[in-house]
Amino acid sequence: MKTLLDWFGTFWNILISPTPSTFRQEAQKAHGKIASAGVWLVLFAIYMAVMIDWAFDGTLTTPNIAIIVALLPTVVILFVVVLNILCYRIFGRKDHFTELLYISVAILVPIFVIFAPLAAFVAPQIFSLLGFILILYQVAQLTIGVKTITEIEYWQSFVIVFLSIIAGIVMGFIVFIMLISTVAPPERPRLPTPTF
Repeated sequence: MKTLLDWFGTFWNILISPTPSTFRQEAQKAHGKIASAGVWLVLFAIYMAVMIDWAFDGTLTTPNIAIIVALLPTVVILFVVVLNILCYRIFGRKDHFTELLYISVAILVPIFVIFAPLAAFVAPQIFSLLGFILILYQVAQLTIGVKTITEIEYWQSFVIVFLSIIAGIVMGFIVFIMLISTVAPPERPRLPTPTF
């Protein structure tokens, strides 16, 4: 129960006050929460799969939903791995994987959980603009969080976040190709052989 309360407290604090002191305070709660971060990522992926299926009027197939549920947590974890490696290798900082994962999940989950249902109520152009603004906002939050946790400069933090996003997208695409290749295409019905 304490872990759940920690997560909800972190979601709320980062949502309303994404300042260096908030990130520093919330990162201290990260130890021992890798498994719960994974659970949040899976729940988030299921939620996003349901939202995407709803947006497409229930036309997603079970394999498509399974790919979304497998892909989203994988991409976030790969993003954090790259982020941690870059901080460690380039700037000689110690391992901060747990804190970076905790903060990344705390930034990602609440914003998209709140934002995704808006697709049903706003025009597609406005939704796209809001999505772009929220992604920039999350990049800014990540930059502040990484700077605070690893104690590097803001420009260094921004460069590392940007490179990690690119690496996460590339690796996510590779994982997507691997996942999609394991899904068998639907079998086409055989046409009867004409008889003469």
